[in-house]
Amino acid sequence: MEKPVRTLVILGGGEAFDNDSEYLAAIRSWDVRFFEDRTSWKTTLYRELSDRFRVLIPELPCKQNAKYGEWELFFEKFAPALEAETTIYVGHSLGAIFLAKYFSENPIRAKALHLVATPFDKCGTFELGANLPNMAENVPGIHFWHSEDDPVVDFGDLSKYLSVFPNATAHVFRDRLHFNQERFDELA
Repeated sequence: MEKPVRTLVILGGGEAFDNDSEYLAAIRSWDVRFFEDRTSWKTTLYRELSDRFRVLIPELPCKQNAKYGEWELFFEKFAPALEAETTIYVGHSLGAIFLAKYFSENPIRAKALHLVATPFDKCGTFELGANLPNMAENVPGIHFWHSEDDPVVDFGDLSKYLSVFPNATAHVFRDRLHFNQERFDELA
């Protein structure tokens, strides 16, 4: 019998706003940036693990003005077809709260979830519901990765998750900011 393919799905973050006025105000304040060939830990993981995993890094729609319903529709195009027993999901920031919300509202299974710099409170249309504890029923391994000096997601959000998931594994750092780094060897 052929060994099942292990899959690693990595969802990056984005920006979320409560309304179009907030989004337009943010655009007015953003600096103009041009493409830079910048390596992130997500692409480093892809290169380092692709010989042992099928690594998928989907380009989520409208990540500068992300809406949960749009990401959910896109996610449902591929996630249900993956083997639950061999798939590990990694979400960063908005990608992490998306996974937490999706897995708590849908009976989808996975081998593990690794949620990096995960917001707990509402981010635009990404809002966790009362059924958040359901996530643990379908995922045997839940890991939270957070840095004490994160300027984007409050470090206290980790405690909120751990109060819901006391059996989850917490990986705490002091100096990783929002994990916008080239390498993430601990996660690899």
